[in-house]
Amino acid sequence: MVTAAVCAALFAGAAPARAADSWNKVESRHFLIVGEVGHARLGSIAKTLEEFRLATTLMFPDRLVDADRPLTIVVLQGNSIADYAPGGNIAGLYRRQPDREFIIMRSDAFGGEDFRRVLHEYQHSITHANVMRLPRWAEEGFTEFYSTFTASSDGRYQIGLPIDHHLRALSSKGFVPLEEFFADDGRSISTSDTFRVSVFYAQSWALVHFLTFGDEGKWNPSFTPFLRALVSGEPPMHAFRRTVTTDVETFMAHFRAYPNSSSFSYIWAKFDPDETAVRDSSEGKLSVAETGYLKARLLNDPQKAAKAIDDALTAEPENSPARALKAEYLFARHETAEAADEWSALARASSVDARTCGLAMLALNLLARHEESLAVCSEGKTRGDVGSAFERAVALEALGRQAEAAPVYTSVGMAPEARLSALRWHGRRHLEQGQFVAARRAADIWLARASGDSDGIASLVFSAGRRDARKIGVSKPAPN
Repeated sequence: MVTAAVCAALFAGAAPARAADSWNKVESRHFLIVGEVGHARLGSIAKTLEEFRLATTLMFPDRLVDADRPLTIVVLQGNSIADYAPGGNIAGLYRRQPDREFIIMRSDAFGGEDFRRVLHEYQHSITHANVMRLPRWAEEGFTEFYSTFTASSDGRYQIGLPIDHHLRALSSKGFVPLEEFFADDGRSISTSDTFRVSVFYAQSWALVHFLTFGDEGKWNPSFTPFLRALVSGEPPMHAFRRTVTTDVETFMAHFRAYPNSSSFSYIWAKFDPDETAVRDSSEGKLSVAETGYLKARLLNDPQKAAKAIDDALTAEPENSPARALKAEYLFARHETAEAADEWSALARASSVDARTCGLAMLALNLLARHEESLAVCSEGKTRGDVGSAFERAVALEALGRQAEAAPVYTSVGMAPEARLSALRWHGRRHLEQGQFVAARRAADIWLARASGDSDGIASLVFSAGRRDARKIGVSKPAPN
């Protein structure tokens, strides 16, 4: 969602600027690549990403390689990435939003060492599609492992090559004991502590590499069971001793020696030259409205984001995504009635997405217009959307139709975990408006799926302080 600063800028009546631009685009089988650069550059990036995707598919057939939501790669010229990246002029970053994922990258990062950062960010997207609760060391280790992908013009590719700066970090700074490494999982490390950050990333990468290839592949069969145990909530060292080895001392001795090994294993293979996913793509151009809409979603600067959405609606006043985004701005400014009217008008259109339906239903419920909330979108149009289903249950309960609301709440609680982030967001909005019954329902569902992580319920779901948490009756379950 957008910030209040963006909303203020949107309605401040800024002076006219230069004419709005439009970005080029290339669509391959699995990627949409857009940006300020020419089609040839976008096409080369699309080809490399398709090769990377294909390589991971061929090596690990049971592993998902598609994100759980659409993925768009945005390619920017020169230093303009600083307008999109909180860290300034970096090579690239990954941005996850409720309905879409983005990788934003500098054009000059392609083809060089900096492109590893882009592959690193894409791997985060793949990881989220496979499992939502990997420990941080495993997620960062996997992303670094796969970021070493290289492909040659004759169709050969490699994954798992050594990363020199990680090897140097481990050789000069040493290893963190395994139990401490698992228990902390990088949580205590400040981003300004470059020494500890470098060791954490290096050891995360090395451990993934060692469990994949180390000791001539001895540990590889136990790697997946170990990760599954961690995802299920089993204590790390208990899981390690049960699934990998009880001889931790010998394992660590071999692991510490691994970076200095004379032979460092990696994967080498060759593509099928007739693979069409790599070969085929189409070129085009985004409209001014489409370009402005994407910019408004991604820009950091409130004034520039406001200008972008204004450009989009000036060029195409009926552009549905741009109208929906402006409604988000209205909602963030607490102009709930205006946002509800805009979202409701969009929700009644035949081609609207389920998320817009959920937002319309939320705004109407916050205004106590519960009958309208139920009528604005059909159940068929919103099937599978957590936000819409939750708001439908809220409206039914508010109208005294508890028997109808109960199974809908149950269906929300059974949704795939990747979709439950919408529930957290809806819960926050109800709490902010003092609708404690709906907020309590969201908390109950989240607690039931949080694997005992009740400590995070106030901060992750509501983040409104202990007083509000007590009002809605959130409490920790008794320890097992």
